[in-house]
Amino acid sequence: MQFVSKNLLRIFCDIREVVQEAQPRLKAGGGITVRVPHQAQIEALKSISHIAGIEVKLNLPTAASLWGRVTGVHPSASFMEGDLLERLRPQGVVEVLRERYSTCESASASENKRVQKPSSRIRLRFEGEIRSEVSIAHQMFRVTLCPASPLQCLTCCEFGHRAAMCPEKLNPRCRKCGALGLQLWQCTARARCINCKGEHAANDSRCPVYPVYAKAAQDLRATHPWLIRLNT
Repeated sequence: MQFVSKNLLRIFCDIREVVQEAQPRLKAGGGITVRVPHQAQIEALKSISHIAGIEVKLNLPTAASLWGRVTGVHPSASFMEGDLLERLRPQGVVEVLRERYSTCESASASENKRVQKPSSRIRLRFEGEIRSEVSIAHQMFRVTLCPASPLQCLTCCEFGHRAAMCPEKLNPRCRKCGALGLQLWQCTARARCINCKGEHAANDSRCPVYPVYAKAAQDLRATHPWLIRLNT
């Protein structure tokens, strides 16, 4: 069963009885989207099981799930991602990712063989409010908020927009040297950033332009209202 416009008033009343500042909107497909100004109000929305006599289920978009980072979790067999998720699920964690680092395992100086290895840092995705600490194997670990990545186009390599909105989508650039119509694997030129003209790839976090847009992304994540979907 889906919601229709004739019971719109009751829909608004049922939702605002729980969260007074909520802004419900009826979708064309019969579902409801709800905007709330504060993340803490997500917890209140979770208590809603029926709206206008119809059973509903709360679905959180990715934006409403915060990522935290924990360091010092040794990548042993007992601390695999699946095992960690089972330990952390009661603490509000819905996803665990272990970070990796690149290291050189070349037999000689002329080789450049790099491999990815698991690090002692893990990322935790929380549903709702992020915790300041989590318990793993009877040990408390401090949780820090993962820094937001800046919005960067994969086509022209500039910051501030995505590839879908890029005016140069038919003329992709190499992110290493900035040349038009060149794929990264084809590039043999020296690195030259399209954004700052420095000697590094355009997506290098050491670029002086990178932290400017990273801060903008962090501010947006902190202030943007949460968009919640309620589906029947």
